[in-house]
Order: sequence, then structure tokens, then C-alpha cells
Amino acid sequence: MSNAETILVVEDEPLVGEEIREDLERLGYRVPEVISSGDDVVPALARTKADLVLMDIALDGSTDGIEAAFQAKVEFDVPVIYLTAYSDRATLERAAATDPAGYLLKPFDERELAANVRMVLAREKLRKNAGEDLGRYGPVLAALPEPVLVVGMDERIVHGNQSAADLLAVHGVERLRGEKIERFLVGKGEQGLTGAAKDARFAIRAMDGSFPSATARVEALGGRMGGRSGSIVLFEQMGQSERSILEHSARQANQALQSVLPKDGVAMPDLATAGFHLACPAGSGDLYDVFPLGAGRWGFYSLDVMGHGTLPALFAYALHDVVRYAAGGGMVGMPGAPGPERSAPSTVVRRLNEKYASSGDMPFFTIAYGDYEAATGAFRLARAGHPPALLLRRDGSVEILRSAGTALGAFREIQTEELSGTLKPGERLGLFSDGLLEAFDRDNPGRAIDLLAERFGALASVKPAEAVRALGEAAGASVAGQGSRDDMSALIVERPA
Repeated sequence: MSNAETILVVEDEPLVGEEIREDLERLGYRVPEVISSGDDVVPALARTKADLVLMDIALDGSTDGIEAAFQAKVEFDVPVIYLTAYSDRATLERAAATDPAGYLLKPFDERELAANVRMVLAREKLRKNAGEDLGRYGPVLAALPEPVLVVGMDERIVHGNQSAADLLAVHGVERLRGEKIERFLVGKGEQGLTGAAKDARFAIRAMDGSFPSATARVEALGGRMGGRSGSIVLFEQMGQSERSILEHSARQANQALQSVLPKDGVAMPDLATAGFHLACPAGSGDLYDVFPLGAGRWGFYSLDVMGHGTLPALFAYALHDVVRYAAGGGMVGMPGAPGPERSAPSTVVRRLNEKYASSGDMPFFTIAYGDYEAATGAFRLARAGHPPALLLRRDGSVEILRSAGTALGAFREIQTEELSGTLKPGERLGLFSDGLLEAFDRDNPGRAIDLLAERFGALASVKPAEAVRALGEAAGASVAGQGSRDDMSALIVERPA
């Protein structure tokens, strides 16, 4: 048997991973890597161009298998088969939300493995070949300067050009192929492209959640044997007046967001804080806050709403009050009222997810939320899809606080892991958005957090306000000439010496 298909195995038990590799190679498949961390899935897919991922659900590290599968689908549209010993309802519901190609319950044998892999790869080949009749449009699209897509009858993109990829914030034309067109068209509805009115125009939502200043128009494509073989999607730039309105709205949304950020230099006898925020001109989704939970108790967080534009900025602005309310024991739109008790960070994170997971209209967002007891220096921290926090000790060493957690709003059930520790006088915590992290190394998240930790430690001798300013300057210098793809923000919380 000879197969050209490449399979990526993600398994945190080395012996199990190697056994699966041996079984697959014996079946004729190529297995270039066995990785153990969910954080490494996207970089590994970029290297291997795998046709299929076998994904263990329970992974060590900050990203579990379900979140890693979600990222793999978004970035590469690659099918995922889950490997799991967990068959409880909550886990399966979270996994089902990522539209997996299949499940293999441990323990499984080589026969079960072979049958599942063959079936998924065959189904994937049929799906991709469905658009071959439209293949003749590829060279034509590549030569066009205007953004344009060709979509098959299954409403998946068959071809696109670089202008369309740029407009939709997709990194490379090849990543457009196989994506459902509904990901990018706002208000398409259930009738599909074939049921759209002849002169219908659609607003556009890019891959990063922003709303480009253009509209989409759909026209039918005829087949070789008559009838309809698919659709062509043409993008038309907004007029100057429409663009001016959009830009003005984004500026107003950013100003509203800036107005609720904590003001540096505000005296706090038992806590020193400072923040840095560089907003995307199209609309920022970054937010951080520090607020009292009672006598000598403080809540603090950094969050990042997915995408750019007016909607993410206004959503982040609304979250300013919602997070405070959730931390007090109640939740907007849910039973209960805020109380004086301090809610555990993991509980606050779950409350936020319960509110927004049922809404398909709001963007996803990540958060690192913690609380702090001034008398003892004790802190607790829960992370939901946000970059790891950094803990700077008095001896100048930096600890990277990694914990499991899924972005909020994506799944009805989430896993959270709460960390705890104690800040001694002069020690500080740092929370950062992924935009700041990407400025240190946009292609390697693991190296980026190491570089950020090194710079964070080097700033131990300066005050928090000077430290965040220096981090912002370093990040700005690192993206000079190529630009940042995201907002940048940082929050430092320090126990005074």
C-alpha cells in the first residue's frame, strides 16, 4: 500500500504516540512528527502541511486538544480525529462544537485506526475534488488585480486571488481554499448563494474579525453541461463617504474604550499598577482593568476580543462593566445580584462564558483574570485562551504561569485551571495580549513568550509605569517597517516594597 497522505499525531504520552506512529507508517502513511503540546499544533501544521490530525483531547500545557483542534480548523481547514479516553457528555459536547471528522476512544487497535483514517481521508478527497470543474478559473483569478473568489455548489471556496486573501486577512491564497463562504459574508442567511437576490450586496467580515471597507456581490457560474456549477464573489470597495463614516465610528469606539482604562499614577496604598495600550486604528479589542473587590482585595484582568473593527471595540467596552459585575457574584442578564464576596477567578471565567457562549453574534474573546489579597500578597489566576502571565520574583527570575483554558464564547462548556501564589514585597505579575507577544516573534509563540519573559525580567529595577512603557517601545521597534497585525496591551500588578 502506498499513500502520500501526511498525518500529524498529537499525543502527550510518548509511548502511545510512538505506537500510533508505527501503526500509521506500517499502513503506508507519512508521520513526520509526534508532538505533545497543543501550543505546537499550528506551527507543526505550517511545517508539515498534514492532510489529517490525530488529536488527543487531554494535553498538558496551556492549550488542550479541543482548543488546538479549533485553531487547526480555522488556520488550515484540516480534518481532525479525536483520540480520547473521555466519553463524558460535557467533553463530547465541547469536542462536537469543533466539527471533528471522527472519534477514536482509547484503547483502540490498528484495525480501528486504519478504518477511521481511510474513511476520513477518502471523504476529504471527495470534498476537495468537488470543485475540479471550477479549476479552469484559477489562472484567470490570479491575474486579476481586484479581489475575487470562486465558490462551489457546496458553498466552499475553490479559488481566490491574493487581493481577496489580503482583503479577508487570510495569510496566503491556499488557506482560502475549502473555507465556507459564510465565514466571510455577513447576513448570507440559510438560503445560500443560489437563493440570494440578483443584486444582493453583503457586508464582509475578515478572518481576524474586522469588517473591511468593501461589499460583496454574487454572480452565478455556468457549468460545462449547462446549469449552475458554482458562484463568483466580487468585492467592491466602499465609496469615500462610506469609508469616512466607518473610520469615524472606529475612532469613536477606540476613544470610548480608552476612557475606561485605568489611569496610570493613581495612588493605591497596597497595590502598584501600570498599563500600556496601543489600539488598532480600525477598532481595538484589547482591554485591561484593576478594581476593588472589598477592603484590601483587588480584581485585575487583561482580555482580547477577537478581530478588529467597531464591533470588537464596543464589545470590549461593554465587557468592562460585565467583568466587574461577574466578579461581584452576579451577571448581567442572569439571575443574581452582585455581592460583597470575592468570586474565585475560575468561577468568574465560567460565568462570562455562560453568558456569551449561547450567542452566535458576539466575537470570541480571551481573558486572564485574577484576584489579589493585599494583606498577604496572595493571588489567584485563571486563564481562558489568553497568553501566559509572567511572575517576576525579587531575585530577578521570571516564572511563566501557564494554565489550561479555552477562549470564551466558542463552546458551551469550558475547562479552566486556576493557579495561585504569593507576591512578596517588590514582586510583580504581568498580563499581556497576543498582539504584544507576536511583536517579539509572530511565527513562534513559544519563543515569543521566552523573549518577552527575558525583557520583563530585565526591567525589574524600574517602576511598573516605566516597565510597560519600555515593553511598548520594544514591541513597536520590533515591528517597525512591517507593522503589527494586532492591538498591543500589557498590565503590571506589583506588591509595593
